[in-house]
Amino acid sequence: LLSKQLEYLRNGSSKPVYLVRESSPKVAAKKLMSELSPKLTADTPVFIKPNIGGFAWFRKGEVGFYGRVTNIDFVEGIVEYLEEQGVKSISIGDGKMVNSLKAMQRVFRGTGYTALAKRHRSVRLVDLNCYGNKNKDDDSTPIAISLPNARYLKTGLVLPKVYVHHLLNGLVINVPKLKTHRFARLSAGMKNLMGVIGVATNGQNNPSHNRWRMHEELADFDDFKAVADKKAQIKFIKRARAAFAERLCDAFLAAQPHITLVDGVEAWEGDGFDKGQIVRLNCAIGSYNTLYADRVAAKVASLWNEPPVY
Repeated sequence: LLSKQLEYLRNGSSKPVYLVRESSPKVAAKKLMSELSPKLTADTPVFIKPNIGGFAWFRKGEVGFYGRVTNIDFVEGIVEYLEEQGVKSISIGDGKMVNSLKAMQRVFRGTGYTALAKRHRSVRLVDLNCYGNKNKDDDSTPIAISLPNARYLKTGLVLPKVYVHHLLNGLVINVPKLKTHRFARLSAGMKNLMGVIGVATNGQNNPSHNRWRMHEELADFDDFKAVADKKAQIKFIKRARAAFAERLCDAFLAAQPHITLVDGVEAWEGDGFDKGQIVRLNCAIGSYNTLYADRVAAKVASLWNEPPVY
């Protein structure tokens, strides 16, 4: 896997980025897929990774998360394009910090993905969380990835079995929502991969619940908020952000998708979870190179070369 991913990363330096201006999420997605025109056959298994876990949890009386997760019409546009090309096997999945399959099924219902799967016979929904199930046939069974050249994650990184299978034998389409984020500042292609990443630690068999270790420095954040010295707080945040960025780059070496489509038709400006508002940008970004797509997304979001806010 790693050898194939490194080769893909090297070859990606010449890949263009497509930006479409479109007010319809479904039409925008179809236009991007047409521009990218991936090689597909009826037997090509496709995995779509939207941002489904882009909210804290269910607030009282809330039934949907419109604006904070990848637009369901944007994803359905991708599904319809794939079906038009004859693709018969489409998996849609994400991982969110929940403690049971039942809770994740509630997330799928609340975000509209259960209904989408009912409309399309080619689609199945996949929970990427590992709940300690060691069944080797389970989609979420963790596959350990060794990264000898990594800065932080030389060992400990795991990816779900179903995701690795599609990286090696099919097509992985990463579909983030374009959002600002209270810690990462920008949530787009690379940040969206947090939903597939797991971190294994000694004595624990549910590495998906250890995703917080990607930014483990934040465990001490409350202590630093109580520090009166503003400079010390800023120094802490800089160090925490740098460590998170390095870990994300480490994980990206193995988890990079084949295609990234950034849903920016209705972007989300806020903390990345609950607080915020929809900003209609009427655009979407696509590329075989996730890093390039994120570069353009940062520019569209007016975050490129902007001084960070602490």
